[in-house]
Amino acid sequence: MLERVGANQKLLLNLPSICGDENVVQQEVDKHGWAVGPPAFTGHFNYLVRAHVTGEGVRFSEGRTDEHWRAIDPPVTSGYSLIQGFALLPMHFHPHHQEAGHFRYLGRHTLNNREYHVVAFAQQPDKAELLGGVRVNGADITVAYQGVAWIDPDSFQIARMRTDLLMAKPGVGMEMTETQFTEIHLPVVAKSFWLPNEAVVTRGTKERCSTRKTPVFRLQDFC
Repeated sequence: MLERVGANQKLLLNLPSICGDENVVQQEVDKHGWAVGPPAFTGHFNYLVRAHVTGEGVRFSEGRTDEHWRAIDPPVTSGYSLIQGFALLPMHFHPHHQEAGHFRYLGRHTLNNREYHVVAFAQQPDKAELLGGVRVNGADITVAYQGVAWIDPDSFQIARMRTDLLMAKPGVGMEMTETQFTEIHLPVVAKSFWLPNEAVVTRGTKERCSTRKTPVFRLQDFC
């Protein structure tokens, strides 16, 4: 199974530079995940996934811009910056990165009237290259991840992922990301790609803050 899923992630490296129309809502939630009060932050952005060809192959960068295509890191009152990097979360299953993780088959699970394979994974921090970063009150903190993937039994594409911090970090508390992926057909690109259509990030220590993002991706040409 890992071989089939990994082959799909190798093909993901053919992804061209794309842009998503992203709507963001951030609000406090209680221990059950229910919203408490009105949203603390809302915003609409261009979410860019840019492909860079280097001597070592293709590298990707992700980030937001305003309506004038200027890079932006929106200030939010919660102290937690808006997460990015969720478009390429399935790269944890790329054959190269599988070598830096532990994987375990959990069985099958039905979601939205469809049955999926469920696989858990955990990074090995001393080997992993796909380490993440969390910015809290202006401070950048490096983190490793563990999580669960729901895998389509026919296409072996990852349809949903949940990621959590591998271990607690001082000042970070908890962080959980739940991302749903859908098949996207881009103009003038023969192959389709599985990209996020919704991501929900829950963070916090004493107070919990949830951020919901709904990007709609399109092909983007960069000069």
